[in-house]
Amino acid sequence: MGGCRAIEKNVKHHKRTLRKGNDMSIEEKFKQSEDTVKSLKKRPTNDELLTLYALFKQATQGDVFGSRPSLINVKARAKWDAWKKLTGVQKDQAMENYSSTVEELVSRYGIN
Repeated sequence: MGGCRAIEKNVKHHKRTLRKGNDMSIEEKFKQSEDTVKSLKKRPTNDELLTLYALFKQATQGDVFGSRPSLINVKARAKWDAWKKLTGVQKDQAMENYSSTVEELVSRYGIN
């Protein structure tokens, strides 16, 4: 039972830290979220991972570039397609969306 309380305390602390985001720049929140997502208790679904991937790429590299991977490279093609859907989304917006998505995943899965 003590272990559960420690985990709940850790999750509450993390949520409080993310809420302090109003005091942090978009870039700082993004970096914090990038670290936090690695501590999720459970692996996100493939769709959630694709969303995170696409938002991260859009935030760090901008619009998708290069040609679409072939049908035989299913994973690379899915990643490229997810990123392509975000064409035109500005860097700051992608960072904010990434951070919000991580907050949702923390609520859903908790963190270690």
